[in-house]
Amino acid sequence: MRRAALQRLAVTTTILVVMPGAGANTLAHDGEPEDRAIFWDAGAVRIQAEHLEIVTTGRVFGGAAATAEVRSMSTSPAARRLDAKWVERHPDRGDVALETSFELASDGSTWWIDALQVRITDKDGVAARFNPSGPGATVGDTLSVSIDVEDSAESVAVHIHGLTIDAFRRGSLIQTMEDCVPAIVLGSIGTTNPADPGQPLAGVDLGATEPRVIHERLVTMEYCHTFRLLYRLTESQTAGYSEVWCDPPDGRVVRAEYLDDGSIVILVVGEPAPSIRPQPVGGWGCLSTGMLPPSPAGAPA
Repeated sequence: MRRAALQRLAVTTTILVVMPGAGANTLAHDGEPEDRAIFWDAGAVRIQAEHLEIVTTGRVFGGAAATAEVRSMSTSPAARRLDAKWVERHPDRGDVALETSFELASDGSTWWIDALQVRITDKDGVAARFNPSGPGATVGDTLSVSIDVEDSAESVAVHIHGLTIDAFRRGSLIQTMEDCVPAIVLGSIGTTNPADPGQPLAGVDLGATEPRVIHERLVTMEYCHTFRLLYRLTESQTAGYSEVWCDPPDGRVVRAEYLDDGSIVILVVGEPAPSIRPQPVGGWGCLSTGMLPPSPAGAPA
C-alpha cells in the first residue's frame, strides 16, 4: 500500500537553474509566456517538462522565469521532494512570485508523485495542494506522466505535459552503514519506543547521553540508525531546520523513534545557526551521496 513518509525535512541542496530559452523572461503579445518548458535538476531529483502552466482567475503562469531556485530534499529513505521558486512578470500584476513542490514517495519497489503544491504570491495569493492520481514507476526507473488538476475552491489549475521525473535511483537512498539490519520487524511499528524495556536503547538516559555513545551502542548491535540534528535559525524567532546525520552530531539528545523501515532515528538539538547550512545531499557522514548522474548531454543548463 502506498504511504506517505512520516519524517520531517532533512537533507537539502539548493541550486540556481537557468530556464531554457534566451528570452524566457519575456512575454508574448497576448501576455502569456513564450516558453513554458522546464528543466529542474537539483541533484537528488530531476524534473523536466515540455509545458508547465498554472492558471488562476484569468492569469497564466509557468516556465517564464529566467532563473529558478531549485531545492531537492531527502526526507527519509521513502521520500524525496523538489521545490522550485521563481518570479514572473505579469502585464497587470508586475512581478509575481511562484512556488511549486513535488512530493515523491516510495514503498521500496515502486515510487510515485504523492502530492503537488502550488503557491502564488501577489495581492490575490493562492495556495493549493493536489494529490495527482496516475501510474508509478519501478524504483530505479524514470517516471513519465502528465498532470491536469484543478482546485475550484482556490480557483487554480495546473497543467504539466511531457513530464519526466528522475528520482529514487538504486543506490541513492540514505545509508547509515554497510550490512546493518532493522532494529524491529518491518510493519510491526506501533507505539513502541526504542528506549522502552526490551528495546535497543533500554536503560539509556537519552537526555544525559552523548549522541556518540548512542551511536557506538547501535553500531555494536548492527542496527540501522540515523540522527536528525534540529537547530533554530537565529534570523527567525520561530523557524528551525532538520538535517540528516549518519555520523553522531554535537548536541543534546531529546528522543529516539522508529522509522517506517525499522531503523532508529535519534533527534538531537544543536546550537542555533544564522541560516540553513550547505550540506551533502545524502546526509553528513552517510555512505550514499543521493545524487543522480550528471544531466544528459544537450539538456538545458
